[in-house]
Amino acid sequence: MDGINKAEEIAKKKDNICQWVEEGMSKKDSSILAGISEQTLYDWFKVDFSFRGRVEASVIKYKQKLVKCVNVNAVKNGNIAIEVLKRRFSE
Repeated sequence: MDGINKAEEIAKKKDNICQWVEEGMSKKDSSILAGISEQTLYDWFKVDFSFRGRVEASVIKYKQKLVKCVNVNAVKNGNIAIEVLKRRFSE
């Protein structure tokens, strides 16, 4: 019974980490919020490729939210559009 509770606790921590990363927290800060060390997070990545993929997907989802926000605000403020263009298409 104890092993099941431990597995459920780890699964909940992993779900929370994914949620926090998608909300914009860093992986390091998300691991601290989950009550684990950053090293434990990376140890989990080594043995749980599905979890690693979920965290990376969460990073991309957050990036997508930011891009949408920037695009909306770039219409309102030309300086934002210029900065985005400079950084995104530097060549």
